[in-house]
Amino acid sequence: MSLIYNVFKDRNAEGNAPWSTSTARTYQMMLISSTGYAGDTDDALVSSALTALESTSTTYARATLGTLTVTQDDTNNRAVLDCANVTFSAINTGQVDAFAIIEVPTGSTSDTARYPCCYNNSTAAFPVVTNGGDLTITISTAGAMTLS
Repeated sequence: MSLIYNVFKDRNAEGNAPWSTSTARTYQMMLISSTGYAGDTDDALVSSALTALESTSTTYARATLGTLTVTQDDTNNRAVLDCANVTFSAINTGQVDAFAIIEVPTGSTSDTARYPCCYNNSTAAFPVVTNGGDLTITISTAGAMTLS
């Protein structure tokens, strides 16, 4: 399952969440280590669902996304939001079932002020069992997410 949260669509349309590395916000990827999340596009804050499902590995930390780009795709009538592949270093033994991309506005110190963008557990890599080595999340050639 792959979904884009309604709050991100709204914030993006209002100009409050531009997909760019030159804005006053960052985007991060978080690893989800629970299959218990059914996905709800209405979740409006990271704290409302995702924080409780986040990886608890002692060596895990959220990763900031790099090389953010937007491409207008007239053939498929959509905008493609893309980023570089993400590597999490030395993830302790455990299981990763999905990833989520979140928006982190400048000055935000709590998940009660951070917004979910997308959730994805449909890549061929999931679930993945970690063994203390690096875990690279390869972003699809179709982009991190599409808005249509």
